[in-house]
Amino acid sequence: MKSFAILTTLVTFASAGALKVRQPATFNGDIALLNKRASVCPALDTPLCCQLDVEGIIDTPCESPDDTSSVSAFEASCAETGYTAECCTLPLAGDGLLCTAP
Repeated sequence: MKSFAILTTLVTFASAGALKVRQPATFNGDIALLNKRASVCPALDTPLCCQLDVEGIIDTPCESPDDTSSVSAFEASCAETGYTAECCTLPLAGDGLLCTAP
């Protein structure tokens, strides 16, 4: 039993020595994209283009818009595909739950 504990300790220290220090990731481009999306919908909502709205509870089918730089661009991007612009709280497998107009 003692040899197992000693072996486990040695393996732990050996693997810890092999770890590399990682540099923090930078997300400058992603933050810019998030800032754009945040301007057309409230903070927790996701901009989606949806075809059918059922009382604001579920929208189906939904897809991501091409342009979310402004509300008018968001609405125009959705209108090109025949869908309506929606801000959905829970995007789920091609559907939007709890959606409102931007």
